Amino acid sequence: ALLAHTLEVFPSDVDIWMQAAELERSHGTPASLDALLSRAVGFCPQAEALWLLGAKEKWLAGDLDAARDILAQAYAANPLSEE
Repeated sequence: ALLAHTLEVFPSDVDIWMQAAELERSHGTPASLDALLSRAVGFCPQAEALWLLGAKEKWLAGDLDAARDILAQAYAANPLSEE
């Protein structure tokens, strides 16, 4: 609850989103982690780490098409990024 409130107050803080993602990965479901990361990149579209984490989670789950889609969205949001 505290982390959720912190995200409402500081929605553009990438570090807080990463902490929330780690908590969700440890104690949530794959669907809740996916939803959280989707929200995170909505608030922080230039945060490559969030995009890459989402793609990695899809890849680890065996959903290669979803991982590719996330990477395509990341590239569209960050066309000049080298990561």
